[in-house]
Amino acid sequence: MLELCHIALVALLPEKNIRRSYRVSLGRDLLGAWSVELRYGRIGQSAQQRRMPCGSLEDACRIARAHLRRRLSAPRRIGCAYRVVSFDLGADDLFLPALPIGLVTR
Repeated sequence: MLELCHIALVALLPEKNIRRSYRVSLGRDLLGAWSVELRYGRIGQSAQQRRMPCGSLEDACRIARAHLRRRLSAPRRIGCAYRVVSFDLGADDLFLPALPIGLVTR
C-alpha cells in the first residue's frame, strides 16, 4: 500500500502496565484502490496489522473514523487516554474527514 496519510497514537500508563500503540493509515494499493491499514498492539512487541480495501475515499474515511472514534473511549475502557504522536494529513488534507471531533486540534 502506498501510504498517503496517517495518524499514530499511544496510550502509556506504566502504573497499570499499559503500553499500547495504534496507527491508522489511508492509501492506495497497486491497482489504485483505496485502503485503510491498522497497526496496533503492545509497544515493544510485534504489532497486529489489518488492511481493509475500500471502494472510495469516503468509505476509507468512514472506516478510519469509526476506528479512531473507538480510541476516544479508551479512558473508560482501559483507564488511559491515547495521545497523538505522529500526524500527517496528506497533500490534500485527505485524513481531515476521518478525524473524530476532539482527537486532534489544529
